[in-house]
Amino acid sequence: NAPVDAQGKNGVTPLHVASHYDHQNVALLLLEKGASPHATAKNGHTPLHIAARKNQMSIATSLLQYGAQANAESKAGFTPLHLSSQEGHHEMSALLLEHKANPDHQARNGLTPMHLCAQEDRVNVAQVLVKHGADTQAPTKAGYTPLHVASHFGQANMIRYLLQEGADVNASTAIGYTPLHQAAQQGHCHIVNILLENNADPNAITNNGQTSLKIAQKLGYISVLDSLKPVTEAVTTPDQPPPSEEKYRVVAPEAMHETFMSDSEEEGGEDTVLSDQPYRYLTVDEMKSLGDDSLPIDVTRDERHDSNKMALSSEFPPTAGLEDSISPQHASMVQSGISVTDFADNINIERQSHVGFLVSFLVDARGGAMRGCRHSGVRIIVPPRS
Repeated sequence: NAPVDAQGKNGVTPLHVASHYDHQNVALLLLEKGASPHATAKNGHTPLHIAARKNQMSIATSLLQYGAQANAESKAGFTPLHLSSQEGHHEMSALLLEHKANPDHQARNGLTPMHLCAQEDRVNVAQVLVKHGADTQAPTKAGYTPLHVASHFGQANMIRYLLQEGADVNASTAIGYTPLHQAAQQGHCHIVNILLENNADPNAITNNGQTSLKIAQKLGYISVLDSLKPVTEAVTTPDQPPPSEEKYRVVAPEAMHETFMSDSEEEGGEDTVLSDQPYRYLTVDEMKSLGDDSLPIDVTRDERHDSNKMALSSEFPPTAGLEDSISPQHASMVQSGISVTDFADNINIERQSHVGFLVSFLVDARGGAMRGCRHSGVRIIVPPRS
């Protein structure tokens, strides 16, 4: 008598979990026992969203047969077709389109599946979308077309495909940015050349008076400057504002900020629905457990109590000529009542802390560590191979 649609952490049901792990028999059994294919998790994802993203073809087919909606929206307005398009699953995308998925469905921010193909360079999926009538020039809320997105992310294959399909090379966003502006801003010299070869206007001016050349100059992209200088005219028109001299602010198209179910979702992991994270930070315990010589200091020590103490590891002997390198500071140290021996290597410094702008710092660069304490100056320890 267990409820087939019982919701666990973040609202996921057994059918969500079966879809995530591609347990086809379990998913089919749940559907036969009345599990809802429309159940939504905390982020609004249905089991079909998960199957589409993970490319679980058999489960997706079963879900659609049991009435799953191909155009179901997440909280942010993304459909299963958005997810399969971003991941490059052309067969899954074709399956969804055959079940009446809208190829031009816009999320809350205006992104369509074609925009996500452009972002990830998924030409194979873009071809499937176009075959089903997708618009290659649909703008987002801020006016970014798929060509803007492909130019921003440097996706040459998608740019060529979109241009081949008739995309407007000089389409403008709400603030006047063309694909050429985006490519110049990102320093994509190869993309700039492709756009110029396809009649992109190098003299197009944004709403704040910036040309592609001016943007490249402000950001220091030398190779982009070399491509744009010969074709850009140094002209200003009365109806256009002068270029702003303020610090340049990078502009970017909308992005899909979805949260996804992780492998530890049903095991009580983090309190959010997690996606794959490219970065993570080392905790003190993790740093302590590394067990190599990349961290010659005790990372568990309380910095507030030990800011006036520092010792070099015996693995790093005193460097020849070190005292000569600090000799210009001797006079000021004597005047302040500090003995030169206070700074001898491998000797703990027992004295009052000197208040200053920097008390101590610790930097973990995964292979090297630096620690410094202010003693009328800053001392830094950099281990070998760091």
